[in-house]
Amino acid sequence: MKNTLVQYHGGGYDGCIWEWNFGYYDEVGEFFSLFHTGSLGCGTKKKMDEYLLDRKENSDYFLIDMENWEHRKQFAVESNPSHVRGVAIWMERNTDYEMLGRCDICGE
Repeated sequence: MKNTLVQYHGGGYDGCIWEWNFGYYDEVGEFFSLFHTGSLGCGTKKKMDEYLLDRKENSDYFLIDMENWEHRKQFAVESNPSHVRGVAIWMERNTDYEMLGRCDICGE
């Protein structure tokens, strides 16, 4: 997998089943954990690969093709703004990809 952002169900806080975690496969397939928590959090490529293989359906994760502008736009519009901001900051510092933000007032 290359140039792919993974949004997935990671571990949660006490009393919580899961929370969104994020990982990224770069242009050569190297994996970076942007944010991972709990026992389901994937801090390594091996663990992320195993996580994706273990899931029979993709309801526990979303794959965002970073080369596809529409995928990036959908992530920005459909995801929690604080998650989008965190991912955008990491992407800006570590890749050449531009991320969109969403205005909470006008929705643009």
